[in-house]
Amino acid sequence: METDFDLTIKPLCIQNTSHYYDFFEKSAFTDTPCICYCTQWNMSREDWIAQVERPLQNHEIKSAEAHQKCIRQTAERLIFQDKLHGYLAYMNDIPVGWCNAGGKESYQFLGRHVTESGISKDVSERVKSIVCIEVSPKYRHKGIASALVDYVLSDAKTEGYTTVEVYPHRSDCLSPEHYQWLLKLYVEKGFVTVSQQDDCAILQKKL
Repeated sequence: METDFDLTIKPLCIQNTSHYYDFFEKSAFTDTPCICYCTQWNMSREDWIAQVERPLQNHEIKSAEAHQKCIRQTAERLIFQDKLHGYLAYMNDIPVGWCNAGGKESYQFLGRHVTESGISKDVSERVKSIVCIEVSPKYRHKGIASALVDYVLSDAKTEGYTTVEVYPHRSDCLSPEHYQWLLKLYVEKGFVTVSQQDDCAILQKKL
């Protein structure tokens, strides 16, 4: 996908996984010491506890570097098992944005914030979920998040999905202002709130 501000968006695949790692390790969190490979959503709660939380609690993971290595290995495994899906945004061939999006059934950890209460159970629906959008700090406010959402909507329709669902939640946002901005972005794209659960809003857009 090409835009008028020299942005290219590509689905994550085996061939561009190095760009995915570069984004998280060199670009995504230059304003914070945290490094996240956006793996948690695509794991069961049990797998997350066994592979990450328990080793941390048992001091098997003894440094920030070891923790990062553990999460990266988890990401590698999920990608090669075709369980982690999403889209990379490039500015001048540099990965500057990421959107974790795929079939709703891929996200075993949605229960972290979301229950099925108030959500349509129409069995004819095919739902594609957006669970995370991240843009490098120096490239924010340039329309990259908006372009990523547009790409997901277009791709979802081509793939035969009937609905795209999103889950902005306050605890995962950078600030209250960021949460409100994300809600505003989705509403502008035609998403409608179908449920509000604790600090998480659930919005859908029919395709």
